[in-house]
Order: sequence, then C-alpha cells, then structure tokens
Amino acid sequence: GETLLARELRRIAEGNPALSIAEVTELRETGRIGVHMSGLRLTRAEGALDLPEADLWLSPLAPTEAHLDLPAQAVIDSGHGAVTLGLGSTDARMRLRPLGGMALDRIALGAGPLTLDRAPLADGLELNGRHVAAGTGVADAAAAYDIDLSVRRLDLVRLVAALSGDGSRETAIPSALQLEAQGRVWLDAAPGPGHLTPETRPAALALRLEGAKVTLGPLGARLIGQVGADETGHAQGLIALYTPDAAPLLQLAADLGWLPQGVVKLAGRMLKGMGELPMPAMPADTGPELTFPAPAQGELRLPLTLSGGRMSLGPIPLGPAPRLR
Repeated sequence: GETLLARELRRIAEGNPALSIAEVTELRETGRIGVHMSGLRLTRAEGALDLPEADLWLSPLAPTEAHLDLPAQAVIDSGHGAVTLGLGSTDARMRLRPLGGMALDRIALGAGPLTLDRAPLADGLELNGRHVAAGTGVADAAAAYDIDLSVRRLDLVRLVAALSGDGSRETAIPSALQLEAQGRVWLDAAPGPGHLTPETRPAALALRLEGAKVTLGPLGARLIGQVGADETGHAQGLIALYTPDAAPLLQLAADLGWLPQGVVKLAGRMLKGMGELPMPAMPADTGPELTFPAPAQGELRLPLTLSGGRMSLGPIPLGPAPRLR
C-alpha cells in the first residue's frame, strides 16, 4: 500500500507543473499507513506555497479517513518577496468515498495561532465541509459541500501588506477580522484523485451564505445570499447585509477608493431610507428557497447586488465585481 501510494504521488507530481515534491518515502510505522514527503511546492497564478515536509497517512482502523500532518511553518511567495507563515497547531483530516471514486466526502482543517514572519497574524481558523447532493439549480455543478468557516482575529493589514508588497494603501482596512460563516459551495467536479492537475482541478461555480457574521473594526454585519460566476468569470448574485449602521461600511468603501469621500453622508441617508424595503426570495435547487428575513429592531437590511461585472450597495455603485474564475 505505501509503495503504491508513494509511486502514485511521484507520478502525479511529475505530470503536474503546479506541484513538485523533492522526495517521497514510505512511513513503515505501526498504526500509520502512508508516506513522508519533503520539499513540497504548490504553485498557482497568485503565487507559491512551500512546505518543508508533510506526512499523508491513514489508520488501518479507519481506511477511508486520510490525515495530513503539516509542518510548523510554511513559506508563501506572492511575487513580492517570500514570507514565513507559522501554522501553530494544525489538524487536517479528509474522509473519502470508496464508492465515489475516492472523492472527498468530508474535510476538517484547523490551524492556529498563525504568525507571519513571527508577528501575530490570526488566533486561528477552522474549516469543515460535508458532501451533499449537488441538485440541479446550479448549471454544470457536479458536486456540492456544506461548509462551516471560522476565522478568529485575522490581521488583514499585515496579510494584505505581505501579499501585495506595499502596505501603504491597505492601512485603510481595519485590522482584526472575525468571521463565522455557514453555507454551501458548488463545484464543477468533486475533489479526488482524478482531479489533481491544473486542467482537471475543481472550480467553484457558486457560493451560498445561509448565515455569516463578520466583524471588521467598527463594521459589524450579518450576510445572507448567493453568488456565482457569470460568463466572464465575474461574481453575480445578491447578498443581504444586515447591520445596525451603514456608516462604517460606507466609510470603509470610501477609504478603499470604491466611493468618493464627499458622498458618504448622502449615501448613508439613502441607505437608511431603503433599509426596510422588501427583498424577493432566491429560488433553491433543493429544499426551501433562500429568503431574506426582515431586519431586527434597529437594524438595516441592505442589498449588495453583483451583476454585469459591477457591484452596488442599493443604488450606490461600488466598482468592479470580484472575479471568481
């Protein structure tokens, strides 16, 4: 088993320009069946991730659950200079589907506290995913996963400055990000052994937020909605933002250059007037449709619309929509 796995990983790395592994050796341990990898490099258009080593293994008592033991540190290079990412205590587990081509069934990832060049970056992050039926509501979707994501006190200023190589403009962003999100993501293929190359790697087609809470400095909001990629790869869809005060959100948009500073107060009055207007429900492929509950007492419900490569908050344009692919 270990020899076959080591040979397969070498074959995958040799045929995949986005993955390189300097050495793969069998573990040969009691209680763990797997391999030790050294000198790993994952390359994407956004940059490269280097891991000095990692162990991929499973227990004979649970042969469908794979474990990935990560090192204490990794190196990230986004093209603006390499930085060292401290991972803290990590946990990475994947349950596979034997009757589904060994495609991913469940995933659990956790790390923290995180550091960047030894300076604090985040208290921690956790991601859990569970395979569900893809349904028919998202075109070309071959797989779907319910996700639960938690990000605790992420220093956005430090992260953006390190990845961009220039922190001068990004200091407008409040530092500490707290995020708790639940939702569903649709993919064009299920992650698994047959989809590891750049040509076959699964791509996200749509994301639904059924409950998300975000805190960023003075900004606090709940989010419900769904976005997908249009024919140009830009995000399209509708997200409802529930917040007691739109002013911090508008000020952040102005600080980032999305909105002229001179219209912040006027935009705030416009949004306050439409904060309780009705929002139509979004149809769902399976189960109940996605509805946007009425705002709570003292809360505004603001529609963030993404369409035609642009995004707007109510009637206020915010600039280009992000690209999903």
